[in-house]
Order: sequence, then C-alpha cells, then structure tokens
Amino acid sequence: MSIDGVGAPGSESGSDRYPVPAPRPPDDGEAWYAPGIVAQRTVHPDVVTTVRQRDGALRYETREPELSAAGEDALSRIHEYFEGAELGRPLTREGARELMDAGFDPKYREAIDRLVGADLTPAARRAVDYHALADIRCLGDLTPHALDERIEVADADAETLVVHTEDYAPCATDLTDPRFSE
Repeated sequence: MSIDGVGAPGSESGSDRYPVPAPRPPDDGEAWYAPGIVAQRTVHPDVVTTVRQRDGALRYETREPELSAAGEDALSRIHEYFEGAELGRPLTREGARELMDAGFDPKYREAIDRLVGADLTPAARRAVDYHALADIRCLGDLTPHALDERIEVADADAETLVVHTEDYAPCATDLTDPRFSE
C-alpha cells in the first residue's frame, strides 16, 4: 500500500523515502538489524545470551536485567544485609538453574521485602530480585553462563573465560578471573 505514491516502510516500491529493507527472519544472513549475531537465546526471564561473530572471532555475550538508580540502592542494602552470611552456592550448573527458578527461601524473601520496600516498579523489583539471587546465592557474574544449557565446555585457564556451545566454539567472553568457575 502506498500513500501519495510513496512506498510504505519496508515496501518493495523502490521509494527513496523508506530506504530500510523489509525485516527478515533472525537467522537470515542478510538481516540488517542483527549484524554478526549468529545465535541468541533467552536463558532465564530477562536474561539473554548472544553469540556474535566480530572480526572473524566468536564472542559470547550476556545481557542481564538493568538496574535503575533506586534498584541499585535496594541491591546495595540487600548486599549489606547479607554480608558475611554463608548461604551456600550451587555446586553444579543444574543446581544453579534450579536455585534461580526457585528463588530465595521464604525467610530470606521476607527480609528482602523489608529492605526493598514498595517503591520499585514491578520491572525494577524483578531486576533487583534477579541480581540479589545471582550475587548472593548463585554464581555472581557466571550465573547467566550457568543458566545457558547450550554451553558444553568452559575454559577458565585462559586470560578470559572461553566457552564452547553446542554449535559454536571457541567463544570468548568478557569475564576475566571469574569466581566460582572451578
């Protein structure tokens, strides 16, 4: 459909007014909106992992929920409260996935509810809950990697953590000297 002879966005009319091509499926090599992305997956609510090819090398990237300023303040209060507590961390990746799915035990949940209060939006609260659980009970910066079932091998002996997924290897990460990688 066109308006006054001008093609609509993504149309094949050849109009110069909308030079952006029509969207393509994410796995299409010609997809203009995902240059270099070879795989992407949601591994937990609001946690996305991406394998990207850049300069001939593969990179494994993670995106976790963003914290607002109020969320960072709440998370700081939670960290202070739990400082020195020995809550135990999972010993396996499967254990990490189970723990992240289950969340905090009720007694810890009540303490966190008091520390956070009711001022956060639901999205900000979910972000705080995720980061608190990942940092305090799970594997910290390694948590998104543990949640990704596609990772078959992780090499922590290199300068940075290198992972091998089911379909892509080796994939460098941004993690240097990651805790809990043994």
